[in-house]
Amino acid sequence: MSNYEDGSLGWWIDERRAELRLTWDELATRANLSTETLFAAARGRPMRTTNRSALERALEWTNGDINRIRAGQEPRVRDVAEPARDGDREAELQQLREMAETLEKQAHELRERLNQLSHPSEKRRAQ
Repeated sequence: MSNYEDGSLGWWIDERRAELRLTWDELATRANLSTETLFAAARGRPMRTTNRSALERALEWTNGDINRIRAGQEPRVRDVAEPARDGDREAELQQLREMAETLEKQAHELRERLNQLSHPSEKRRAQ
């Protein structure tokens, strides 16, 4: 039995937690979110996209289900054996590529700085 209004996000979270036999703490751990963040979301507070996606994965809902619930629709439970949709995979790959590019730039800057600190006389000669 939920303490939230029927059809609200909090109600759907409670329903799904019961199906998965998860406590709020277990759901928080599974989603890598704080219980405070979960409670706030359940009460209708806006969520960051990354938190929304994490909660959807933890509840084994499809991407976009929280927005569907807020629009008055029902969430769709995804088959956990089902691979991610191509769009989801492509978005994740793009995000990982961007992270890798950022890390490569930072590594290059670090190598340059280490080289400057290791060989200060070369820097003076170049000036």
